[in-house]
Amino acid sequence: MQRVHNLHLSQDTIVRATAGAGKTTKLIEDVFKTYQTHKFEFGKPPRILLTTFTVKAANELSERLFSKAIKEKDEEFLNYSLSAYLEIGTMHSIFSSLLNQLDPELSPKTYVSQSYKLNCAKGILTKVIEEKQMHSVLSEPYDFNETLKFFLDLQRHSQTYETSSKEEIFEDFKDQVLNLVHGDMEVSNSLNSCKSFDDIQNSASALDAKEYKDLIKFITKEGNKSYFIDAFYERNKEIKKLYESWEERFSAFIKEKGLYTLEDMESLILNLSKEKKIESRWDYCFFDEYQDTSPEQKDLIDRFCFNSIKYFVGDPFQSIYFFRGARKEIFDKEFNRIKEEDLTVEYKTTSYRSAKNIVNFVNAVSMKMFSDFDEMTPNKEENGSVKVAFFEDKSIDEEINFLIEQIKDLEPKEVLILSKHTKNLSKAFKALKENNMPALPLYGSGVTDHLQSFEIVSLLKFLADKNNNESLLTILFSNVFNFTDTEVAGFLVNVEKSNLSLWEVVSNDERLVLLKNLV
Repeated sequence: MQRVHNLHLSQDTIVRATAGAGKTTKLIEDVFKTYQTHKFEFGKPPRILLTTFTVKAANELSERLFSKAIKEKDEEFLNYSLSAYLEIGTMHSIFSSLLNQLDPELSPKTYVSQSYKLNCAKGILTKVIEEKQMHSVLSEPYDFNETLKFFLDLQRHSQTYETSSKEEIFEDFKDQVLNLVHGDMEVSNSLNSCKSFDDIQNSASALDAKEYKDLIKFITKEGNKSYFIDAFYERNKEIKKLYESWEERFSAFIKEKGLYTLEDMESLILNLSKEKKIESRWDYCFFDEYQDTSPEQKDLIDRFCFNSIKYFVGDPFQSIYFFRGARKEIFDKEFNRIKEEDLTVEYKTTSYRSAKNIVNFVNAVSMKMFSDFDEMTPNKEENGSVKVAFFEDKSIDEEINFLIEQIKDLEPKEVLILSKHTKNLSKAFKALKENNMPALPLYGSGVTDHLQSFEIVSLLKFLADKNNNESLLTILFSNVFNFTDTEVAGFLVNVEKSNLSLWEVVSNDERLVLLKNLV
């Protein structure tokens, strides 16, 4: 176990905190102590950066710091927590501020989703193909969508790795591959001797598909990236011409409109930071949820916080932003660096969130699956019961039959069934129906198609506009109020006779007291 220094943040620090271990409380406490120590030593407040990954989490950090000042009855820290000395925000809000500092003209007018950007890119590519009569270029195996995906990937890659050589990119990729081997020296040596992506693919194809599932999946996914298919780019000169025409027009469109995705912003800052001198403006940089950091974000952190003392907190087993480029290996690398340099490493493994039986279950399963999982210590007594069943058969049918057996004597309202895959929920719902067990499926993109969802939307529309008779009729017929056709018909007749609105006619019905209170 590493030593913990009494002087807060005199050197880089990493806190590895398991689920429910109070990492936010720890983070707030260390920010407060760092403020106190720095002010005592240097006679002035520190410049602190505190980042996390969502606006909600950033707001919570601000509120917790405010509460800390109130609890400590420290008026100076209260004023400090609201001052420019302490910057709190998401990674991207901080990056946006940095981009504005580097080049105000490039500062985005607004941020757009990847889907919006994709639709813009699609429209521009369609126009370029029509204008230049290049329909024949898009032949098998690269159709329109494949080509567009390739172009977007190539454009992003060019921005991000503008000064990197193919050799450097390959070595970085190989490092990521080796991190997924988990200590098998024979496999590590085999992969480390590879000189090309094809060599790595060939070596991986000989591995046990089940044991090295994550490794093989990663290599397969990376094989679709533009920097590993240069041969295609070089062979097809027409595709190159099409790309250049599209890229010039698309980049001009994005710049003119000021429409950037969050990933575009990261690329812009990286490019600008290579050209302009960067001043490190923080004494200390605190990074919450560091396991969700992407390679580009890590590069930016290194560039903008190079003179700062850094504090990382997270748990590699809680990484959830893989779809946005997050790699838990970044946390692991930072953890190993700080540990090897004999800097400050802290562990928080006591769970204050879950009951003892839940914690024991998670320990039993996770420690069996992951050799580097940090065993959690329960802080709460047992609550309820936990039953665990493992199934060797890949078919879901055995699991569903087991599930039905467990819940057959329970009230339907007491049961919630969760699954990672929608298709498994569909099969479970079908099996429940066959066993005459009532169930309400809420999954996938069809959630809003359910009657209950439609009724909720109608309620919201009516609350926004009491003259929305269509929505009010839906509410009257709903299972909540259960008005009959005859009753509703009578209401409508009264509307015609009295020149009153439908709501004015029905609002005095005692069954609508709840709705009347909402209005």
